[in-house]
Amino acid sequence: MLEARVERLEQRLERVEAILVRLEPKITDIAIELKQVPKFSDFARLQADVGEIRGRLDGVDKRLGGVEGRFSQVPTIWGMLGILATLMLGMAGLIFTAGKLLKP
Repeated sequence: MLEARVERLEQRLERVEAILVRLEPKITDIAIELKQVPKFSDFARLQADVGEIRGRLDGVDKRLGGVEGRFSQVPTIWGMLGILATLMLGMAGLIFTAGKLLKP
């Protein structure tokens, strides 16, 4: 009776070994994939980098606000044409007055 039990146990052990031989490559593949999964420290570093980028973008945003304010102070083309026309009229007036005064 003991021999029959040992024989059945050996048969079952052979089946378990066959299953393990088939599973070994899959387990190895899973272990390799798990090594490639980012670690918590990688996420913490990434979060710190994102925080740094946000800080820089806030600084750029503030600077752009200053540039926008400066551009709003630059006269438009119509303003420039008005200033130019005023200067030309003033120069014409000066030349006309100088011509009257210098006439013999």
